[in-house]
Amino acid sequence: MSRAFVKEQDVDTVEHLPDRPVSEHPNIVTDQGMAQIDTALAEARVVYAAAQASSERASIGAAAREVRYWSTRRASAQLVPASGDTSEVRFDGISGWGYVAFRSEVGIAR
Repeated sequence: MSRAFVKEQDVDTVEHLPDRPVSEHPNIVTDQGMAQIDTALAEARVVYAAAQASSERASIGAAAREVRYWSTRRASAQLVPASGDTSEVRFDGISGWGYVAFRSEVGIAR
């Protein structure tokens, strides 16, 4: 539809984007991971405030979506201590079991 035929009240509404998917699995993070989430949330809030000041519908909708996402990730974060041991890879912080595929320096897949 041409914008010339849109009611003015429709122009002022904020575009609502669907939420970004959030994993159903535990959000286990270290101090460093929590700091990254906090930084992303703070940045999202700054972008949201700027979008509101500009009154751009699409920008407000996109920024609100990011604030919702990072707020959810922050609320679901489960802080665990970081391990100083770098000799093994851990994916879940609970069981310690996981497998990593890699290729050695001579090209052997393991």
